[in-house]
Amino acid sequence: MLVGSRRRRLLAFATILLFVIPQPACSSDSTGNLGGEPERTNAPDGLGVAASPPGSPDGAAPVAGNCNAIGTGNSVSCSFPASNAVISVQDTTVRAVWFNGSPSQLPTPPTFSSLGYPCGDWMDWLRGRTDMYFDGPEIDITLQGDSVGSVALTNVNMTVLRRSAQSTSGTWISCYYGGGTNAPFRIEVNTRTNKSTVANYDEDHNLGPERPMPPAFLSPDGNASVAGNVGVKSLDGYLYEGYITFVGVVNGKPWNHTVGSDDRPLRWISSTSYGGTDASYMWNRKTRKWTLGHTPYQE
Repeated sequence: MLVGSRRRRLLAFATILLFVIPQPACSSDSTGNLGGEPERTNAPDGLGVAASPPGSPDGAAPVAGNCNAIGTGNSVSCSFPASNAVISVQDTTVRAVWFNGSPSQLPTPPTFSSLGYPCGDWMDWLRGRTDMYFDGPEIDITLQGDSVGSVALTNVNMTVLRRSAQSTSGTWISCYYGGGTNAPFRIEVNTRTNKSTVANYDEDHNLGPERPMPPAFLSPDGNASVAGNVGVKSLDGYLYEGYITFVGVVNGKPWNHTVGSDDRPLRWISSTSYGGTDASYMWNRKTRKWTLGHTPYQE
């Protein structure tokens, strides 16, 4: 009986020790650990599907100093290396712009030097005009990880401020004259359903199956980077004004970024109505006139 009682007391003591042994005070929780690395089974590199995106990788950052303290009244001195993990958002190449007026009403544009992409030189001018609507707002996004921190893009939202019927007397302006390659990932925001999806391109540039976002998210592994293109799908026959909000996590902390605003909204039209270069106008620098089917390389 004495042996049995002693054994039960030892087991009880060991169980208590299991819960009271102090853990490092400055672990991944200090950077807002959101549950560790998610499951990426059957998903391309950089694309994850989980309820919680990655916060900070376990054990990735060497800690300088002493982060452990037992008891009370102790001074803790420790530091973490700086992280260069970042999410970058930038304009992508615009294929065409819709002018909400007739060809004879087209305004004189600023000068341009890029023969392959005149609208790149006109971006501020185009964005500042209330009668110019982009061929669907397209935004490029890049997530750069490192060995210390981590980043994840968890959602993309589109806020529609105004919608009006498209005029049949409008005019297409061609913007881009050249080829290009697709970003590895494509994110599409559907203003009709108020939902976002993400898919990846294969080696033949075919778009794979769309995954709802969330729970799908983009996140690079380690020091790698992940790039994607964000587009908007809207109803045909309408002109839109609004802004895009990107939501993510950088080094365990919430991150968001907005393109467009109430005062300076993005303006766009459904990209399915674009008729191509031959049915569009471009500014002719020699004649100083808007010319149907013209390309800068003809000058």
